Amino acid sequence: MPARNPYEILLNDPVWGREIRTLVSLPECESSLPVVVGGAVRDLLLGRKIKDLDISVASPETARGLASSFAEVTNRRLVEYSHEQTIFRVTGADQPQVDFTDPVGGTREADLIRRDFTINAMALGLVGTEKGILIDPTGGQYDLKNKIIRATSPEVFDDDPLRLLRAFRFAAHLGFAIDPGTLQEIKIRAIKLRDVAGERIQLELCATLD
Repeated sequence: MPARNPYEILLNDPVWGREIRTLVSLPECESSLPVVVGGAVRDLLLGRKIKDLDISVASPETARGLASSFAEVTNRRLVEYSHEQTIFRVTGADQPQVDFTDPVGGTREADLIRRDFTINAMALGLVGTEKGILIDPTGGQYDLKNKIIRATSPEVFDDDPLRLLRAFRFAAHLGFAIDPGTLQEIKIRAIKLRDVAGERIQLELCATLD
């Protein structure tokens, strides 16, 4: 894993460094307390290429406002849609995609803990006293170092059974091993895949083989 702070690595990226500098220059950014969450933090720590950015902020109103300002200054479109939570996506042709969300569960830690696997349950602070701080409530850094796919809790598979397959996708793509306890929970809950739409299963299997 890189010895440098992941925030420095992010700023030095020719694409994402520009995006972050633009974001933190916005007047409302300081009060929004934005953090980078999920896969981008994982890939930063692994030295992998970042595909897109997920930014979590303090509240739904803050997410909408910050995303709107960011879209305006970067001349991109703002698209709102609902998945597990309300997502404000800033997108444009041949331009990076940045998603803004509010924390599920009301707090940053609750939002991270409800994510699928520990390696995806980290956040990187961007402003104020959190700038450059890695927030890791579930031990994601340990599991990255030891190449382990570990569920944040057994209940995450109940929330979305497709995660039962997603564990194997991450294991295949990263060359990691699935934690024995997590693998046991997957076996116990495998029947829940019957409740998942066939199209979603197909997409997940194709992503695993890609």
